[in-house]
Amino acid sequence: MDETWKQILTFAGTAGGVAFLTLIGSGFKKIWNGAVSRERVRTTSLVRRTEAAELKMDEAQAETDVERKLRIKAEYHVALLERQVVSLGGEPVKNPKDQE
Repeated sequence: MDETWKQILTFAGTAGGVAFLTLIGSGFKKIWNGAVSRERVRTTSLVRRTEAAELKMDEAQAETDVERKLRIKAEYHVALLERQVVSLGGEPVKNPKDQE
């Protein structure tokens, strides 16, 4: 192997080792000054808020489903009443704002 390649590989290995040791050192520093604990609290808080938001979304979806079912039931009863009015010979009252 050429001497230049040996120097390049030595440099690359040294640079990788220094980068690895720097990461290890910064990890120990974060543990020492409590940044790891703060990050854990922040992450836990984020998870808790996400779970709460998902719960609210599920409750809102359930409420929307209930309202939809009630609306469908009301529309069904209105249709029955209109049919009864027509069968009795009357004219059902129409709302001028209805565009259906």
